Amino acid sequence: MNQEARKDFAQFLLSEDTQDVCFACHVSPDGDSVGSAVALAMLLRARGRRAFIHLPEALPCTLAFLFETFDNTAFDPKMVVAVDVSTPERLGKGFPYADRVAAVLDHHMANSFDVEHKWVEEEAAATGLLVAALYDEVGEPISADAARALYTAVSTDTGRFCHANTTEDVLATAARLTACVPEGNFEALNRRLFIEKDAARLRLEGYVLTHAVLSDAPRCVYFLLTKKLRKKLGITPDADLGSLVDVLRTFAGYPICILAKESEKGVYKLSVRSQEPVSANAFCRVFGGGGHERAAGATVRAKNAFALKKAVFAALADLKQ
Repeated sequence: MNQEARKDFAQFLLSEDTQDVCFACHVSPDGDSVGSAVALAMLLRARGRRAFIHLPEALPCTLAFLFETFDNTAFDPKMVVAVDVSTPERLGKGFPYADRVAAVLDHHMANSFDVEHKWVEEEAAATGLLVAALYDEVGEPISADAARALYTAVSTDTGRFCHANTTEDVLATAARLTACVPEGNFEALNRRLFIEKDAARLRLEGYVLTHAVLSDAPRCVYFLLTKKLRKKLGITPDADLGSLVDVLRTFAGYPICILAKESEKGVYKLSVRSQEPVSANAFCRVFGGGGHERAAGATVRAKNAFALKKAVFAALADLKQ
């Protein structure tokens, strides 16, 4: 971890100029972006500052608990800190404070923000690890609520500690966070995040397993979730679909998994996971997206489902497998 960058970002957060802050999450907000933003806001509030979280899209129901004891009343911010956001576009269409983005805290490859205060650690498994380091840098104790938010960030971005980015630092941080909560472990939180699912989600997972497209040339698992199918299966707008791509990863012998979600007519969001030697990041960059080497995303415009599948598999054919 870059100690100088950590120190500089901590000084920025606690400077007299850092007042009335909006911590902005990325589109399709996930556990790392939201959990990290909440923990950052708690850090500033502990130092007497005002802060709130901006969510460009509906908060997944599995993350609603993060706001049970957190008053997220918005106000007119003086500055914006982008959290776990790799490009300005991922702040969402029509982001209301685009002219006030002063800083970014992130761990994605090729972060394209041009701001004065920027701390990006591409080797970090989650942005939540950077937030935990900021607590240490400023000497602020991690509260129980902040620990739950940080654990959410770290555990979700490592796929329940199953992804290749689960390092010694990840496990050490998770173990440390357990000491910050009264119950001494995260059993209840793990059930909420990873185990308990409503009937609609279970029906969706069954449908995905039954209807996923298995391709041998190239070896890929592909599934398209249309708006029509969401309605048919009773999937609400606030349903957590961030981990749905992991259902595709249960098929053995396929190094790349692609979940396409129709967001509006002609617009599809891709969630991609890969194994060596395939680069999810390289694949998504073809469509103007990106992320990590083994987990990335992109937004694709296509006339219809057939055209989307054709474009996806044409790009896959160019990848070395």
